[in-house]
Amino acid sequence: MASPAGFILTSVVPFDSDKHYGYQSTGYRSQEKSFHVVGALNHVFTRSLPLENITALQLIDKLTSVQDPKCIEAEEDRGFLGKTSCRPISMLYKELIKYCEEKLPVNIIQDHFPILCGKDTCRLYYVTLSKDKEASQSSRDKNVHFHEQNLWSVGSAHASHTPGLYHLRPSLLCFIDDITHKSNPGPDLLTIGSGLVFRKSLISPRTMPVYHEMLMLLGYHENTSKVQLQLLMDTIKYAIESIAASIISVDKEKTGYDVLGVTFHQKNKDYTIVMTSNCDQIIGDIKVVPPGDQYKDLGVLIVDLNLDLIVMNILDIQDWRMLWTEDERFMEQFSTHHLRTFQNFSLYPPYYIHDISFWIDGDSIFDDVEFHTIALQISKGNIVNVQLLDQYENAETGKTGLCYRMTYQSCDRALSYRSALEMQLLLRDELQRRLQVTLR
Repeated sequence: MASPAGFILTSVVPFDSDKHYGYQSTGYRSQEKSFHVVGALNHVFTRSLPLENITALQLIDKLTSVQDPKCIEAEEDRGFLGKTSCRPISMLYKELIKYCEEKLPVNIIQDHFPILCGKDTCRLYYVTLSKDKEASQSSRDKNVHFHEQNLWSVGSAHASHTPGLYHLRPSLLCFIDDITHKSNPGPDLLTIGSGLVFRKSLISPRTMPVYHEMLMLLGYHENTSKVQLQLLMDTIKYAIESIAASIISVDKEKTGYDVLGVTFHQKNKDYTIVMTSNCDQIIGDIKVVPPGDQYKDLGVLIVDLNLDLIVMNILDIQDWRMLWTEDERFMEQFSTHHLRTFQNFSLYPPYYIHDISFWIDGDSIFDDVEFHTIALQISKGNIVNVQLLDQYENAETGKTGLCYRMTYQSCDRALSYRSALEMQLLLRDELQRRLQVTLR
């Protein structure tokens, strides 16, 4: 069939469901030449694929759904560190250790610490364990959606610990006593431990509910605290800035990207670690533990780093969700096992905006973090921004009205309007059920 006069038709590469490439134009034909177009429209868009939960949230769902702590022993439940993979997190981890070894002898502590904890702090993902193995098995066999289980927020974040109620570890600092006693950190040995940690948070491209944490421990005697602190700061600064400089030298053609630096800001006795570039970003902190707290005559300097944020700053990745994507267009950029500046493959991903308004009782305290957690869960990680548009009180009823604007957008595919609308409707139902609000 020849093309109608006056039309410009493009040739189309068929969609490959294994590679997730979707629609791809290969050029155009001249209006003056006719050509056959049989089958030219037989392509499939990626938005027609079933919308799956992002990998990071799948992991949280899996870990909060367990009925037996022994089920949390799989290697894939502990993130990307220490693995031979093309994940940038794994590459950064190895590079940091390499540069640290140039300054100090390094002792690596493997992550054999439990993912479930029993000591309560705040902003936790709770897990209720069952002793009934048959019930456990039947629960795992059922294909249950998030909103039917409500396992992300079982229990109160501020309640005292009760038997059978656990939570996903919010930091490796939960095991600092075990780490210091097993590793015996000294003034001439840098102890390093790392692993996945979990923490509820507000929705933001740079605030993640799960990330890879690295701890560094260095001992000091009371009269050498300043010297050891400076040595530790110099080691961190040297390692991160060396990695950043090597990446920028590889991608010299990239413009508008400032050379990264690392600075330290004192806050009381401790310090925050900041990466400076186009915008400053806190990537960790240093805690100064005086002699006598862990050891009788030895103090400990503890560094707590967010490896995901470091990778995002160094590689110019603007969305934490991209670090967990399975998209080959992302993976192929690091297939050589070398860090390089990320090249965005989705310049104009579609987004959809929906507003939601509701009342809360006057004597109730609205948990904004829990609201964001539910929204992230229901949307399967496809909400990129939550904005409070309006807040006011009704003098007659004593209730407070809130109006939020939700922006739905995927990081690696074309989200459809229908999918975004279904998420919004489901979110309305879940807020009523889980936060006891009254929709307007």
